[in-house]
Formats: sequence, structure tokens, C-alpha cells
Amino acid sequence: MKIIKQGTLIALILSGCTQEVSDVASEVTDSTEQPIISGTRVGSNSQFVAIYHKKSPDAYVSSWYWYPRPCSGTVIFQNNVQSVTLTAAHCVTHDLSHSDPSRVLDPGSLRLSTASSPGIVPFNADGSQTASPPATSVTPSLVVIHGSLDVALIFSNPLSFPGGSYRTVALGLHSPASSDVPYGTARDYGYGQVNSSDPDPENPKLESSAYGAGTLRYGTSAFRFAPSSTCAASIGSAAAAEQVDYPSTTGQPWHGDSGGPSFDYRQVNGANRSWTYQALLGVHSVSSLVNRYICNVLTNSYVTWMDGWMASMTGRSGFIVAPLVAPRNRALYVTSGSSGNLADLTLDTWPVGTRWTYDPSTRMMRDWQTRECLTGSGSGASGTNLYTAACNLSDAQKWTITGSMALKNVGNGKCLVNATVQSGSVRVTSSDQSTGPKKPYLANCDRAYDQMWYFSYNH
Repeated sequence: MKIIKQGTLIALILSGCTQEVSDVASEVTDSTEQPIISGTRVGSNSQFVAIYHKKSPDAYVSSWYWYPRPCSGTVIFQNNVQSVTLTAAHCVTHDLSHSDPSRVLDPGSLRLSTASSPGIVPFNADGSQTASPPATSVTPSLVVIHGSLDVALIFSNPLSFPGGSYRTVALGLHSPASSDVPYGTARDYGYGQVNSSDPDPENPKLESSAYGAGTLRYGTSAFRFAPSSTCAASIGSAAAAEQVDYPSTTGQPWHGDSGGPSFDYRQVNGANRSWTYQALLGVHSVSSLVNRYICNVLTNSYVTWMDGWMASMTGRSGFIVAPLVAPRNRALYVTSGSSGNLADLTLDTWPVGTRWTYDPSTRMMRDWQTRECLTGSGSGASGTNLYTAACNLSDAQKWTITGSMALKNVGNGKCLVNATVQSGSVRVTSSDQSTGPKKPYLANCDRAYDQMWYFSYNH
């Protein structure tokens, strides 16, 4: 554990060293209460990873050793060839630093476990360490760090989850500081300690299973987001840092939760049923129990870097953009490869044009196949106001991802509406939407569930 002093404020690096209409909208199930701090144990994991990592000699141990507490991570992509895990960079370096590529551990010095309670790698009473990470854990094939921000990607063979098949993780590309929608609930996951009774969290030889590390838990808490210069030194950039303030320590990430996710967590109320929804807003980096906050590296600050590595290693550039509330296997795509064609929704399969890249700096959404940009003009349900065209940086081609997960066109201020039928109830504003393919269209933004979209590498 590394301590960063800022005046009288002490921030602790959280290294392990700190859902269904769509698969991203659902309740958390199969969980049992346990004494993140005072969190709830996850009984059936389908998205998260405990990351065991070796540590170079330090003031406590004179040789290389397995750090007892695992870090935490989130699987953001999985197919039958590989898995990609998102975590904090200081979880994959030999000295807990985050910005020097020369300090990144060899993949052989890391292990990944999807078990809900894989435990710690303890020291013996005599100060030696003979234990190892769980025998079922996986050795990754590649580790990369951002180089300035405290984030990393770990590539490995496909991971098996005790909760069954992998469950898609939605990426929150909006800024939580947005005034578009009030915030109030965070959900954090991690394999960290559940109490602050550890007399010396810095000393790996004192780590005990009694402190709770090595078991996956989540905490749900009221919170407020605030842009933070306090977090900037640890994360690598003030623009990428978001401070999450908690009214109490209950549910707050702690030692061993580094690299785990902070989700924007909310309930979606549809016409016939309700869902809970969570979008990954950031990666845990730094925490303080005394001042009741954590620092996250915001997803929208490293999405371009992440997308580059995804394209290089998986052949998949960009995201699937799908309606939050819709039948499965639908996504936004371009109907043909020629300029000026309408964006549409697929039915059961996704052609190449399903994938989109999004650049938060320009706010442009580009079709992966044609390299044209999504363009909006006017409003109405005919679909003729939504098409692709050569990218030109005009306001008609700029899209803000709002706090309510809507795609809002900068040029006309309208939001993209999902016009697929769900449970017999959908907004239809024109007779040409009543038969045939249901095309997305632009309408006044009202935060309704049919204006909510999610971004993911998997559907």
C-alpha cells in the first residue's frame, strides 16, 4: 500500500496492494449479506476478477513475493478466444507505480481468478511465504498500461465464471459531473477489505483473512461526484479524475478494491416492468476513509486509448451501441455502405457496420465500416433525420452522452429514440412507424427509457 500525503489529507492507494432485457439491465441476484466496507457478498460472479500480482522487495520483505491481497478488475470483453480485463495500472507494476511501462510485471507474475471468494496469499508466522494464488487462476498473455493515467488492460484466454456465462458490462462514457441529470447512487465492486481493523495495511506480513480481502463484495451508497484536483496526482490528470464523496464509510471501496469499478447505478421504469441499470464510470484508484471519498479514473478519459488496444488485439474497433430497453440482439447500425444511408436497428445478427467509435474530445460517432459520422437534422419519427455522412466536425455530427444515457445531438438539441417494440408499449409519433422496420429517430429529450442507450464491446 502506498501513502500519498497532501497537506493534512492522507489518501491511500487501494491496491491489492487498495442486466435483462439487455444483459446490462438487471437485478444483482444470488447474494448474501456479509459484515468495499461493510459490503454485500456477491454469490454468483459473472463480470469481475481478482488480480494477484507479485511485488518487488521493499521495507517489509527482502525478496520478490505475492502480494497477499488481490486487486480487483472488470471484464469488459469476452469471446471464445480471449478475455480483456480493465483494472488500475498500479495493480500490474512491481512497485505500485502507475506511469512507467518499464515497471509493468511480466504476465507470468500475475494471476486472474473469477471465484467469488478466492482468498488471500498469506505469509507464514515466521515471515516466509509458501502459499500461491489459487490453482484454478489464469496466467494472462499481455499486460498494457496507459502510461499517464492509472488504468491498465489485461489480455488472457477466455475466463470461466461461477455465475455461468459472462455478462456484458456497459461503459459509462458520460461525465458524472454533468448537470443533465441528478446523481445519487453509486455501486462499487471489489475484492478488498470489509473493515478498517487492520493495524498496518502497509505490512503484507500482517494481512489476514479476518480483514475480509479476497472475497467479492459490492456496496451501494448515496454519493456526489465532483471534479477533483485532490485526485489528480494519483490518477495522472485532473481532467480524468473524479472524486466520489460518501456520506459514510459503508459501501466505500478500501484496501484491495483498486482497479475495481464504480458504476452509475439507477432504476429504469418502463411501461410494464422496471430494471436496475449500471454503467461503468471509472476505475478505483485512491481512497480515504477519514475524509470518506474515493478517486476514480473516468472511463471517458481513456476510451480512445482502450479502443486502440481493443482493435489491435481483438480486431474489434469501437462499440456496439444498443437500446437499453429492447429485445435482445438489437443495435444501431448503418443499412448500407454508401453515403447518406439511414441508421437502423438490427434484428438478430449484427453486420460489420454495427460498431461505432466515439471520441469524447470531438463528440463524433463514427461508423467502423464506412468511417462516416452519425448525423442528425430536424426531428420526427420518419427516420429521415438520422443518417451517416462524411465527417466534417459540424454540430449536426456532434453527440453528447448525457447523464441519463441519452444520445443528444448538439446541432438541434434532440435525443435519439429507440423505436423498437418492447412488451407491447413504445413511443410512436408517426404512422410510418406502425408497420415495417422500426427506425430510430430524433425527438425532444425527456429522459424516457426509450431514449437510453448503452455502449459495450459485447452485446
